[in-house]
Amino acid sequence: MSNIDWKAVAAGAVVSIAVGVLASVAAAIINLSKDSNGWFIFFWVDVIGAAVGGYIAARRRLDTPLLHGAIVGACAYVVIAIFATTITLVSGHARPAIAQVIFAVLWLALGGTIGGWIASWRAGRRARPSES
Repeated sequence: MSNIDWKAVAAGAVVSIAVGVLASVAAAIINLSKDSNGWFIFFWVDVIGAAVGGYIAARRRLDTPLLHGAIVGACAYVVIAIFATTITLVSGHARPAIAQVIFAVLWLALGGTIGGWIASWRAGRRARPSES
């Protein structure tokens, strides 16, 4: 079993959390309720942020890029969820359902994994000599 490089995870998570918090603030500013379909756009922004964070972590640990990418997405969501839930409750809206939280954790972990895969793919392309 490989060791997890928590510094690499932290570096990627900082980016993912920043994107997620900004998306949560933007959704709160426009007073977006969870009942509308507009939240879906902000959710995909979170997933893309997790992919970028996963890419950053995976570049530092190319021996286990998918693992580090997935951990970035899942850990970042914990922080984003606390922040977003606080905003939601202060705004007077209902708390998210457990199913929504599990769904979001899995999707952000998937986003981080995709970012890790992209980092691995790019590193592999650079390592191979170009075929002409």
